[in-house]
Amino acid sequence: AGGRACNPLGLRRAAMAAEGGYAKRIIIGVMSTVRKGRNSVEQKRSALAFGASSIHTPKLLTSPLALPLRLLSLFSAVVLLAALRVVLAALSIVLLSAKIASEPHFPFSSSVERQAMRDLERRATASPVPQEISPELRSIAALLSSPPQAASEDKIEEVFSSFDTDGNGAIDDAELRAGVTEVLGDDARSRATLPRPVRAGEVEGLMREADLDGSGAIEVGEFAAMEAATRRGAARAEARFLGLTFAGTAIETAEAEALARVEARIRGLSKDERKGCCAKFLDELEPFTLAAYLRNARSDEEEAVRRLLASAEWREGFGASSLLEDASFEIDRFFGDGTREVEWLPAEADQTALGRGNPVLLYRSASHAPLGRPTEDWVRFFVYQCEKVRRDTPDKQVVVLVDRVGSGLKNQDPTVLRAIAPLIANHFPQLIGRVDVAPVSPVLFIIWRIICLILDPAIVQVFNLVEGENWREKLLETYAAKALPERLGGTNTAM
Repeated sequence: AGGRACNPLGLRRAAMAAEGGYAKRIIIGVMSTVRKGRNSVEQKRSALAFGASSIHTPKLLTSPLALPLRLLSLFSAVVLLAALRVVLAALSIVLLSAKIASEPHFPFSSSVERQAMRDLERRATASPVPQEISPELRSIAALLSSPPQAASEDKIEEVFSSFDTDGNGAIDDAELRAGVTEVLGDDARSRATLPRPVRAGEVEGLMREADLDGSGAIEVGEFAAMEAATRRGAARAEARFLGLTFAGTAIETAEAEALARVEARIRGLSKDERKGCCAKFLDELEPFTLAAYLRNARSDEEEAVRRLLASAEWREGFGASSLLEDASFEIDRFFGDGTREVEWLPAEADQTALGRGNPVLLYRSASHAPLGRPTEDWVRFFVYQCEKVRRDTPDKQVVVLVDRVGSGLKNQDPTVLRAIAPLIANHFPQLIGRVDVAPVSPVLFIIWRIICLILDPAIVQVFNLVEGENWREKLLETYAAKALPERLGGTNTAM
């Protein structure tokens, strides 16, 4: 101005001080014009005059709507961030809940439980003098034959000769120990596990059982008698499991044989191995409980035994087996006159082909108030419900229906879920058969479908997220109308 050239630095400062982005762009454009070599006073004057007049051109900058529009933009950003928080919180709840449904690697929830597992593994490889002969050694003949079919005389003589290495017609202590060691190694290789060492006192105990005449060696007749007794016992054990149906799947011959071996392993535990474990749990194991642990361990028998021992030790410390004696954790008494956040739907609520007759647990997330109760109370409440289901319907799986009507960020409580999820996954395996979540927003549904690409398929198939405007109609395809509350599309007015 005044015939003097404009300083680009001064123009930049003017742009910073000008109102609105439009004015900034105009002045920066003037600065670019100056930098490109238009150094004549006339050019600079005309350019600056154009910029100055352009600053006042947009009416929006001087409009009374400018401030409200800016406030509206700020409000929209805040709402967007809040919505994102809700979606992320809901997604974290769903992903953490997935641990309840399927947990193939048996993760422990705390360093205390991990240390307990390490202690159990060390105990399993120690060499105490057992009170009973281990089932593997008592069943040497069964490992080499196919119960319940009787072994032929030729097969018995062949196996006997493999133990009787010196060919004198009798198996002495040294030969029996060598044969047992080889059998355990072969069995471990066939199941891709580490061979278990022969524990102190086991070979001597086996010799006492098989040496009927007290000669200090096992003759071929005594060996055949041991095989026959083992075969009869194995046949009775397998018959206890064969033909049962658990979680909608029948127990076939191979699984029945594996369950019989796991049960025999538990029954043959020494006092030292049972130390610190809940005796009631180990002594009263039901076929369906054994099946749940074996299936959750992917048919790995040794892993199933380790998990059973870990659960027995947890139960002893937690007092789970006696928890059903405390009626304060019944739903009526636990919630009192307040709103029930958890309820069991009426019988036959689940109408699916595989789920018919399964108990259905309804969880109203909109009624939950985080920090409303101590976390320990919630943990004991849900363990009580799990124990009740395991006692009343041991062959069934629980269906969980998450009612999200009216639920928001204020109702999310990952602290309680983090405490409950590992307990159910570790100590109530296969208990949760299906989880239905309704209604689900389109955003959460899309995020879930993306996450499914990296999740274990076993987890994905357990969860069913119900979305869309017709989500109530979709629920009625799965549940009986008389069992569902009205807010979920049913006719049940009692909930």
